[in-house]
Amino acid sequence: MIRLFWKIKDWWRGVSFGGLRSNKWPEFKKEFEKTHPKECAVCGNKKCDLHHCLPFHISPADELKDENLIWLCEGIGTKKHHFEFGHLFSWSSWNESVKMDSALWFNKIKNRP
Repeated sequence: MIRLFWKIKDWWRGVSFGGLRSNKWPEFKKEFEKTHPKECAVCGNKKCDLHHCLPFHISPADELKDENLIWLCEGIGTKKHHFEFGHLFSWSSWNESVKMDSALWFNKIKNRP
């Protein structure tokens, strides 16, 4: 319970994984949502989160770049593409080829008989 409190407190302050988000992030995210359809890049699910291909705490300069972002779903049933494709089943990890991997799987799913 205490751990959850600290996660919420960090989220409220804009701190994540030891890094502070840019104060421009909220407005940038709103604009990104307007210009990029909210759809999981793996399965097309509309319930998804914005994922940084290269985490902003690793490369703060890439936090506000369109090409560093991808929509990935949080999961319906067993589909948790944000965790699976974006973080390779570990929240402390990230997939540098998430866009390519997502596109490959999207095409496999789309072309399934």
